[in-house]
Amino acid sequence: MAIIIGGKTECGFCGAVIEGGQKAASFGSFVSNELDPLSLFNDGAFHMDCFRNHPLAEKAEERWEELQRRLGPGNRVCVVCDKQIEDPDEYFTLWHLIDDPAAPLYEYNYTQAHSSCLPHWSELRKVYKLLKDLQSSKSWRGKVLEKILPELEGAMRNSGDDSNSAM
Repeated sequence: MAIIIGGKTECGFCGAVIEGGQKAASFGSFVSNELDPLSLFNDGAFHMDCFRNHPLAEKAEERWEELQRRLGPGNRVCVVCDKQIEDPDEYFTLWHLIDDPAAPLYEYNYTQAHSSCLPHWSELRKVYKLLKDLQSSKSWRGKVLEKILPELEGAMRNSGDDSNSAM
């Protein structure tokens, strides 16, 4: 979450310092794709008036709230074993990937799993291929897939599936 220090933090939109006592809005890092128009809100702090006057403010709030609902405490359920993910070292998520409900990856937005369950995920190879396609497309830029894809590759190697040589 962007930390606002009154008298020091600059508004991400107007550049002026957010003074102590001024109403402000802030976000953590919640947009994976740098080409997503909402990426300008990532780790950002803004005067409340500047934020409210931005044409994407409502959409940013909706996405932030969606992330909290889908990935927040108590909502971290493994897609494979259907159990709560309590160990942060065992936590894997796909985050928000794509906005288009017609896109094949849309249904996997916010998918979560225990890392140790990934080799047993029936959708593993399909999702891996879709993510590789997304990474090579002109609609994606960012480092999130550079972290996710190797973890999925490792899971495929550990799955015992003979088709893993096709990675």
